[in-house]
Amino acid sequence: MALIIQKQFSLNYEVIGGICRITKAGTAVFNGQSINYGNSVRVVTTNIIDSDIDPETGVANTRQEVLNLKILCQTPQEAGQIVNTLKPLLAKGEPIYFSGGLPSRKQDGSIEVVVEMPKLTKASK
Repeated sequence: MALIIQKQFSLNYEVIGGICRITKAGTAVFNGQSINYGNSVRVVTTNIIDSDIDPETGVANTRQEVLNLKILCQTPQEAGQIVNTLKPLLAKGEPIYFSGGLPSRKQDGSIEVVVEMPKLTKASK
């Protein structure tokens, strides 16, 4: 697990929809190298954008922006509790505010950012 030596900025992410999934701790082999990873919850959220109409084709191209927010967990049980808390809020489209760093592009092309578990207000429960 990464250790933050100095924290002088944080970004806030407002999520109003998406899906949750749990990744249990394990080991994967990537490019012949064994990589250990911990338990986490992923919140996958998508924006779909129609661009301006292309004058040649007369069609607006649609593109998709996908962001994976990763919450690190100590145990699979903790991950399960987090998913059970977030799923109903995401289903209702209720805003959830995450705090984290800059997103990064993983080797598979996906965009991911490690975030802290949000502090949910009483209105969100």
